[in-house]
Amino acid sequence: MNSGSLKQNRSQVKGMMNIVPKNMTALQYMTITLNPCSGKGLVYYGITLIPPSSLPEFKKIIDLTGLTELQVLSKKIDEAMKRNKFMIHYGI
Repeated sequence: MNSGSLKQNRSQVKGMMNIVPKNMTALQYMTITLNPCSGKGLVYYGITLIPPSSLPEFKKIIDLTGLTELQVLSKKIDEAMKRNKFMIHYGI
C-alpha cells in the first residue's frame, strides 16, 4: 500500500469514527486492561469485548450510518449474533 492510499484509508477511518462512537455509548462492554472494568461504549485504546446481548444494538448503530464501508462489519455482527458469540474490538 502506498502512502497516498494509506492517508486516504486513515481519513476514511477517522470519518467513520466521528460518526459511529457517538451512538456507541449505550452499548454494554467489558475491557481487557490491567484494571478490567465494565461500562458502556467502545474503548478507544485497548480491547473491548462486546457481549451477544449488545450485538443487535451495535448492528443497528452500524447500519444507521449508511456507510457501505461498514457492510462487512454488519455481516460479521450478524454472524456473531447467529452463533451467540462475543465480538472483539481492538481499538484504533
